[in-house]
Amino acid sequence: MKVFKLFNEVNGYASIDFSDVNMSDIVKGVASVKAISDKSFLWNPSDNESIKGDCPFYIGSFPVFEASKVKGVDFENAETATFNVEGKGYIAVAAPILPGQIINREKSDLRLFKSGKIMNVKRFALKSGCSYPSIFRLEEYPLYTFVCEEMMKSLQELGLTQLKYEECE
Repeated sequence: MKVFKLFNEVNGYASIDFSDVNMSDIVKGVASVKAISDKSFLWNPSDNESIKGDCPFYIGSFPVFEASKVKGVDFENAETATFNVEGKGYIAVAAPILPGQIINREKSDLRLFKSGKIMNVKRFALKSGCSYPSIFRLEEYPLYTFVCEEMMKSLQELGLTQLKYEECE
């Protein structure tokens, strides 16, 4: 089974100003993404000359899609929230966090803190023999969202300009 890490190309694209919401807690799974449902936000004022993209992920890795572009996509077990940015609808997708030690630390390209916690990951290798849902995040590093091949194909068909993906080993 192929698994892909989702991310976006942040260079040259505007970001959404979520300053009224603790997005860090949402990314960690401590708070629900529903905290941003039905709210209105602005583009980050420091990015006002940047392109307003169709999938301006939060911090480059937490999926946020232009709602009209993903209409009909079944994000299955993920929690979603629809909101507006300067009058245009967007949807944030908070994939469930898969518990356990899923990252293959020997095959991944990562840096660790002295405590053994993961500092950052340049390339993911996941453990084999696991059953992965169609969309998920990892408990040991919940920053990124991962999808299986079928979900990846569905997202590719949408023609999102910012959406990037990388196959995991």
